Amino acid sequence: MSLATWSSRPAPAPDSGPVRWWHSLRFRLAAAIAVLSAVLVLGFGALVVRQALVDDRERLRESAVVQVQQAAAVYRDTGTVPSHASLNDQWPPEVLVGALPGEGVASYDDGEHLWAARRLPTGELVSTRLAKTSLAKQQEDLRATVLRTAGLVTPLAWLLGWFAADALTSRLRATARQARTAGRDGGSPIYSGGEDEVAELARAIDDMAEALAERHASERAFSADVAHELRTPLTALVTAAELLPDGPDTDRVRGQVARLRTLMGDLLELARLDGVPPGDTVGTTDLGDAVAAALTELPRTLPVELRADASAVVRAQPAAVRRIVANLVANAHRHGRAPVTVQVHGPALLVSDAGPGFSAEFLERGPQRFHRVGNRPGSGLGLAIVVRHASLVGATVRLRNTTSGACAEVVFVEAST
Repeated sequence: MSLATWSSRPAPAPDSGPVRWWHSLRFRLAAAIAVLSAVLVLGFGALVVRQALVDDRERLRESAVVQVQQAAAVYRDTGTVPSHASLNDQWPPEVLVGALPGEGVASYDDGEHLWAARRLPTGELVSTRLAKTSLAKQQEDLRATVLRTAGLVTPLAWLLGWFAADALTSRLRATARQARTAGRDGGSPIYSGGEDEVAELARAIDDMAEALAERHASERAFSADVAHELRTPLTALVTAAELLPDGPDTDRVRGQVARLRTLMGDLLELARLDGVPPGDTVGTTDLGDAVAAALTELPRTLPVELRADASAVVRAQPAAVRRIVANLVANAHRHGRAPVTVQVHGPALLVSDAGPGFSAEFLERGPQRFHRVGNRPGSGLGLAIVVRHASLVGATVRLRNTTSGACAEVVFVEAST
């Protein structure tokens, strides 16, 4: 047996919405902007580091070439070489020695040092080498600078993206809240200006809500027109049925006519209630007295057991309470099993039975006009009338299953509140 509950007044959704913040569009946009910023900084930084490495190596090579040229000039003039150069050194790489173009200058990078050498006209070899330690240190410092920049830019970009996305998603959340309110209570138009995609979404929702409202109004008007048009021929049909001779066939005809008459009465009542603005029918009455009076008007075929724990003065007219009680008791007998219990507890009215209870589908969808679950009898208007009467006085209808059957609860608003 389903333990779910249907309420005519669902709990309002929180302002932040049901979406967790790490699943929100705002977080995802901010994260995307932060990741994109980090990728751009690191990518640009990698290009800068690479170009800086090429430039530094070229400057170091030029410095080595200049030093070996100076050393060669000093050797020609003085017969000695400066301390930063060597003469006929055995250490220059063979690939460098083999690449010397006659009396020209050649350079070579062995990974740790950058060599430069020049062969003099006498056949002697002047060479120099510069360590790349300073170059590696510069590269390491530059990489660290790029990483620090990325570490600073990423959270800053995430924060800026969060606030930028919040300007968009806050309007989406407001649109969602207004859409939920409009779907539940009618509400006001969602569109509040603008020409961007959010405004277009709001206009689309307004158009859809207006179309649904027009369709709903058209269906209600059609039901009311049908009920009014059938009232005269139905009255004649009732009179004709009463004039038929008694018998089994006549009883069946009279039963169907009575059923049709009840259906027409429900349709007319719903049509009347649909045209009543909320609050226009609100009065004050003692709930216990109104329920007791309503039970005395029920036919003997609908026996009930009354339990009045404590009554309260509520905002409702006695006529509305009588209609609510009559429909709930009739629905309990039609779909449930005896005993049917009516209980008054403060501002709450509870009608329960010992039947199979409400189906899971019914509790999920709630009372709907002309909608029946399975092969159960009835037109689906009884509980719809109850919900409509309750909505006009601000009461809440809750339907649930208990361990013994179905229970319908109507919670009225106390007159003192």
